Amino acid sequence: AGVGFTVVITAVDRFGNPVTGFGSTVVLSDTTGTLSPTSWSSWTDGVASFTAVITRAWTGDVITATAVATPTLWGASDPFDVVGGAPATLAYQTPPSMPICSQAPVTATVSDAWGNPVADGTVVTMTTSIGLSFVESGGSHYHPTTVGGVATATLQAGTLSGLASTSASAGSVGPVWHTVDVVTPGPPSVLDLTAAPTAIHPVTGTSFLTATVQDCAGTPLSGVTVYFAASLGSVDPLSATTGPDGQATATFSSAVEGTAVVTATADGASDQVSIAVLPSMRYTYLPLVMRGYRGVNLVVESIVVEPASPAPGEPVVVTVTIRNAGPTTVDGSFWVDLYLDPSGTPAPGVRWDQVCDEGVAWQVSGLGGGQSLALRSDQGAPAYTYWTGSFAATPDPHRLYAVVDVWPGPPGAVEEDREEDNVLGPVDVPMGP
Repeated sequence: AGVGFTVVITAVDRFGNPVTGFGSTVVLSDTTGTLSPTSWSSWTDGVASFTAVITRAWTGDVITATAVATPTLWGASDPFDVVGGAPATLAYQTPPSMPICSQAPVTATVSDAWGNPVADGTVVTMTTSIGLSFVESGGSHYHPTTVGGVATATLQAGTLSGLASTSASAGSVGPVWHTVDVVTPGPPSVLDLTAAPTAIHPVTGTSFLTATVQDCAGTPLSGVTVYFAASLGSVDPLSATTGPDGQATATFSSAVEGTAVVTATADGASDQVSIAVLPSMRYTYLPLVMRGYRGVNLVVESIVVEPASPAPGEPVVVTVTIRNAGPTTVDGSFWVDLYLDPSGTPAPGVRWDQVCDEGVAWQVSGLGGGQSLALRSDQGAPAYTYWTGSFAATPDPHRLYAVVDVWPGPPGAVEEDREEDNVLGPVDVPMGP
């Protein structure tokens, strides 16, 4: 558009022969209505040749020449395309502000001197200052091309707030600069999901879920909706809104044994945590007639490892729960040992250090009838405990045992009605990735 091109008109008779004496004025027009000149009267041997200009871009334009005569004479050109001219104006649309680490589209609309979109494929040069970049190039410069006169790009804000700028230019037009205010906080970038504990029993057990949402600068985000889902069991509630600390909470429970994978998502950020739903403890109670009944029976109820499938070197806490199954209180102290990968099967009278390289020992000062006591591996008796608090990659799985009233000798320190149920194990601990 706007660039002159040659038009040739030849006067012919009805048989297609040139009419060399033709010299009438012809009226010129085209589909766009912008053709110049609009008439022509100079002929040489029946041929008119002149330079025409069309200022409107068009697809399939046709020029028509009409001579005022009787009968009326006219002719039309083959269809042709008129494309936009050289860049003359550029409008750059950018957002006035952006949160840190967010993305936003920008467009550069390029027109020629007559308002036509420039030809497709026209190169636009876009730049940014510190604090902004282009997603497409990963840097501060990007060179998109136009389609329908429009070039597009995506701005990426950095991690620091403040005023930044961006520009666009095409040919001799520009650069056109705009400022962008990069503000805080940013959109959710990091979601960290934790569960406590990571091992529960069916029906009665509950694990507390905490999802912490932060932007890319580590700022806690409030008012963000977090959605929870579990591969088995249930989460209540299924969605929660973060508070000023960036945290949203829920609870997990399950009536089904297995490993549940709980997922939390918030605006594209997500995290997962695994929770082991352990097999239920099942007991069969039979009548027992005993001579010299004392009413004391110490048992190991459970060995729980958190996390259930730790990675090599990951901190681990083992909780051993013991119970006095009898009605009579144990007033004296007794020992409980935790065995880590023993070389043989532990038994009362065999301390952990006699069959293991690592183990934990607790001295319990007494236990009431029917009462239970949870013993943590990070709270063992220092002088009788040796364990780093984590597992090596091998063996896989690791095997754990616990013995209550382990010392001194097989009878231990407490006289019980039953001595044969003081051992629990093995409990296998599979290694995670």
